[in-house]
Amino acid sequence: MQKKCAPGGKPPYGCDKQHCTAAGQVLRTFRWLPDGRKQEFGPDGALIRVLEPGESVKKAKSDVVRYVPGAPDRVEVVQRMFDWCIDGFGYHYIAARLNEEGVPSVDGAKWNNSQIKRLLENPVYRGAIAWNRRTLGKLNGVAGDGTLRPKRGGGQRNNDEGDWFVVEDAHEPLVSPATFKRARRAVERRRDQSGLAKKVNRSLLSGLITCTNCGHRFLQKHVNSTCAGKRVRYRYYTDGGYNRGGKGVCVLSNIPADALDGFVVGRLRDVLLGRDGDAAKAIDAFVDKVMARWSNGGGDASASVEKELDAVNRRIKQTVAMLADPAFDGLDELKAPLADLKKRRDGLQAQLKRRRPRRAPTMTEKELRGWAGARFEHFADLYDCDAVTAETRRLVHAYVERIDIEPLAKRGTLVLPRDAFACLERELSTSAALGERFAKPK
Repeated sequence: MQKKCAPGGKPPYGCDKQHCTAAGQVLRTFRWLPDGRKQEFGPDGALIRVLEPGESVKKAKSDVVRYVPGAPDRVEVVQRMFDWCIDGFGYHYIAARLNEEGVPSVDGAKWNNSQIKRLLENPVYRGAIAWNRRTLGKLNGVAGDGTLRPKRGGGQRNNDEGDWFVVEDAHEPLVSPATFKRARRAVERRRDQSGLAKKVNRSLLSGLITCTNCGHRFLQKHVNSTCAGKRVRYRYYTDGGYNRGGKGVCVLSNIPADALDGFVVGRLRDVLLGRDGDAAKAIDAFVDKVMARWSNGGGDASASVEKELDAVNRRIKQTVAMLADPAFDGLDELKAPLADLKKRRDGLQAQLKRRRPRRAPTMTEKELRGWAGARFEHFADLYDCDAVTAETRRLVHAYVERIDIEPLAKRGTLVLPRDAFACLERELSTSAALGERFAKPK
């Protein structure tokens, strides 16, 4: 039972420290206050006294110190944090939400992103205790296999999760292990999706801008300034690599957000509506193309791709059969051609997936024109959007493949699909699959 003793120092937010005998009898419970003082409760839960900062209570070596759920309001805050995380909200949103509600942090100050991150990744909340989460030694640290390793740099350092020593089921959890696991998966999913995972305050181009030098996505930032005696808030995109690691990762690159948003929206509008911005012509062209494709079952493009794919698959089977022959001695010579064939097969399969027509929705030409009219009307109004709405963001992300920024050359490339109408057709199929009611023409 001794190995399940809680570490020394202040307990995590939402937890109290309880002293028990080796037989499990409760002796006392301590609750830390934001100002550093501690409340001491007796075995019956009654408040005995309040200890000043730095004042401690001696315990017998045989006593066991364990974590227990703390004040109910703090436990409820912890559980809400995990729920918000699972629902898709990030560290910044959770911290801002708690600060808006006036919930004090561990030390009574405002919450910040780092505090939320440490809380959501702490195994203590699922009922476990983790040692070696930080290296405090001056010369050496401890690796996950228990061996010493030289410490790099001075001061306290956080260790990788693989170096932690974790004891499960050490005390009563504040959230279930399943909830803790779901929250960790949500964090990983948001990290993989970058800005695309944000549920609130997302920029128009979040997740689309990538630095070709370091590979990191660009982030949206704000800076407050004063112009002509008025307070102005400017918005810009900045390199995520530099933002995270400084010059050791990449160079500083800032792009005015309003200017870039306007440029992308303008180019997208030109591609969809033409240089003259005539929505009526674009609607006619789109409807004619879709109706023609529905009438001939999707055209001959997919058939040619399927034919080539079939030929590539036959060549792959022939090559694999040769490799399986014990008498064949040209193994090394066929490795490269086989890899090329598989690469070509994967490309054809992806191309076929994009081209293969989806099941045509049951709708008349009049209904199709009404649906297209509603979409193109939104395209025509993109210039007039004062605020980024969910619909505008969805449209931009549906028709913009990516934006590559070359910071050393100080230039960027906007990559749009070759066939914008094909993207609109996919949206049409998705709308039909979701049971969306088609707009009637006016």
